[in-house]
Amino acid sequence: MKLQDFAAAAAQGGPLDYQQVAFDYTRHADQDAPAPVRRPVVVVGGGPVGLALAIDLARKNVPVVVLEGGSALSTGSRAICFAKRTLEIFDRLGCAQPMVDKGVSWKVGRVYFGGEEVYRFDLLPEAGHERPAFINLQQYYVEGYLVQRAATLPGIDLRWRNKVTGLVQGGDGARLTIETPEGSYELDADYVAACDGSRSQLRALMGQESKGRVFRDRFLIADITMDAPEPPPGRPKAAGAPSGGSEPREAGSVGALPSAPSRAETPKSSGTPPTRKPGARPQRSRIQASIDVVVVLPWVPATASTCRPCSTCSASHCGPLV
Repeated sequence: MKLQDFAAAAAQGGPLDYQQVAFDYTRHADQDAPAPVRRPVVVVGGGPVGLALAIDLARKNVPVVVLEGGSALSTGSRAICFAKRTLEIFDRLGCAQPMVDKGVSWKVGRVYFGGEEVYRFDLLPEAGHERPAFINLQQYYVEGYLVQRAATLPGIDLRWRNKVTGLVQGGDGARLTIETPEGSYELDADYVAACDGSRSQLRALMGQESKGRVFRDRFLIADITMDAPEPPPGRPKAAGAPSGGSEPREAGSVGALPSAPSRAETPKSSGTPPTRKPGARPQRSRIQASIDVVVVLPWVPATASTCRPCSTCSASHCGPLV
């Protein structure tokens, strides 16, 4: 799908499966230049961070090239909870409203022990705020709305299936080697931004890769479709361990998401290895046993959570924007 066709279809509000969108690779004139072309800013990575940075730069009349190795939006819900401050940033970028319209807004959290509510917290007790405390929204929708916004800004050159494989730094910028379906080419840049995730290839090329550690606790996280009239409030079952589990009173929770799927989470004992099999029945029954809903297909499991602080600082990064 061409970028402008996607933006037009999304703007019209018709049926559009964000999980099935595949953007076309387009050969760029830079690939045929006799010498590497120089660009002011190159952003490596077309996820939420890279797209947000590109939009912010374009709004300030800074031309930016975005290089994305893939051709699709993210798979699965991934980052689903976007805070008020993040929504305010998206407001500045001009794309928050469709996210709020699509997402599930919430501000009150509840903790249950068995059948009893033992704790409740309100994350936005004051009235009069323009944006909610949080919205639940699948990451592929957020990326889609950012792509849609980027398509309206002439200063953004978004290139799909352009994977950075080499980086050489100089005194006045950097030279990138970029692999495409039609071969490789080189591009010079005054500034290069590494926005290609915690396993960043660009940071690895610079010797600045993230040094992560895996938390002892593991959680089975899945996108599920439920046989229920409406999403439940996230209550675990009242008593006992879930089938397939070994820990008493293991809690399960479910978060409402727009467009039918929900996000289910349940702890796994520390000795249980993670699984990547989408059809693994023991994992499905574990979720089934932990929440008061009937889980039906389709569903997609995730693996263990990992904290990956940058090697140059001690802070870890959670969510697409901070």
